[in-house]
Amino acid sequence: MTATAHKLARNIYNLMRYGVAYMRREEAAYAEQVRERQEKQLLRRAKELGFEVTRVAPPEVEPSPGVDVPSTSA
Repeated sequence: MTATAHKLARNIYNLMRYGVAYMRREEAAYAEQVRERQEKQLLRRAKELGFEVTRVAPPEVEPSPGVDVPSTSA
């Protein structure tokens, strides 16, 4: 009950102070924000430990033999 009251109070405060209504975020947007935060923390922690981190492109997935892959050319 206290947590719900706190959440409502924050929403009302932001509405009155900034004039911005509460906007519910989509799950994908939230997941992206979490990923960015984790990435930032990982980079900071690696730097503290003396590592240098570089981004690597994800490996391309090769189709399994015998699986038909639709062509993209017309």
